[in-house]
Amino acid sequence: MTAALVLGTDLAVLAHRPARVDIAMPSTSSPTAGETWLILGTDSRTTVPGDQSRYGTTQEVEGTRADVLALARPSEAGLTIINLPRDLTINSKDRELDRLATTYVSGPQNTVNALCTGLGIPTTHLITIDMAQFADIIDSLGGIEVDVPEPVRDAYTGLNLTSAGPHRLTGIDALALVRSRHPEILRDGTWVAMSEADGAQRRSESTAKVMQAVLSAVEKRFSNPLALHQLAHTVAGNITLDSNTGLSDLAELGRHASQAKKAGSTTIIDLPTGPRDESIIVSPNQESRDLLAQYGYTPKTCRPASS
Repeated sequence: MTAALVLGTDLAVLAHRPARVDIAMPSTSSPTAGETWLILGTDSRTTVPGDQSRYGTTQEVEGTRADVLALARPSEAGLTIINLPRDLTINSKDRELDRLATTYVSGPQNTVNALCTGLGIPTTHLITIDMAQFADIIDSLGGIEVDVPEPVRDAYTGLNLTSAGPHRLTGIDALALVRSRHPEILRDGTWVAMSEADGAQRRSESTAKVMQAVLSAVEKRFSNPLALHQLAHTVAGNITLDSNTGLSDLAELGRHASQAKKAGSTTIIDLPTGPRDESIIVSPNQESRDLLAQYGYTPKTCRPASS
């Protein structure tokens, strides 16, 4: 009886830890769209972890943007994660062009609607994480192991990895890696600045590596009940969920991720796009449309709830 009471209390506490946001999810006529989790990492300066000077400016940036956008699709075949470029420009509404990053300035509902209207993506669950929360989750995992191809630094984010190969990254260092857009690479003893287009591409690659490392670290926790319990409380206290997504939904996503990792059926894809121009803005091309169509995401099949 006492054990049941303790367990019930713990579950009640856990259920109330995530922040909530009301989102009206879109509808779709696509028979193959399936369950789609939209994972948003935001760049809000109100919760910057550590020394603010590591993030390029100590001045408050107006509004909050989507810094990382990923679609997670669990299925019996495994787990697929599609990384969407934050600079991808789409027809979000009324034929207006908008970057995915800036759709979030008006709030997450606007981003969900833009993905639906512009790319045919019907979000079913939403997770948002700010920079401090991201760092806390990484630290709760004991850091993550990431392999870097060559020494890299970025004064704008505080990234400073002076050797190639595997690195154990803390939360702040992992954040610096996934936010790096102006990296310098050490080649033949000289630090060489990458172009903006190459820097943006490197950022996408780094994001995929960090996601893979996080999934690996989470999978290890599933074999240790105590470590899993601690991780669950840390994650629940560091995310915002849409009001219709419960912890049971989140646990099911975690189960899929763990099983997919063990079976080697986790796929992480960077959405292909057209060439980047000097402003690093990119647009959908036929290759990106074809890839999205493989998962049931096609224009005109998705309708925002507010429409």
